[in-house]
Amino acid sequence: LSLSVSFNMDALCGLIERVRGSFPDLPVLVGGQAFRWGGDDRVGRYPGVQRLSTLRELESYIRQAS
Repeated sequence: LSLSVSFNMDALCGLIERVRGSFPDLPVLVGGQAFRWGGDDRVGRYPGVQRLSTLRELESYIRQAS
């Protein structure tokens, strides 16, 4: 899930909660420009959610999961 505007952090957290409710074991990856101003603490409280800072981190995650 990508978030580009930090004032939408509440909506992102709501979406994470809905995904967790339906798919509790699904890994959730988040990132985007909004995290340049914080938000790690908000998404970090959800189990199975990983914040990726760069596309290189995403690529590495995908390669390891394959």
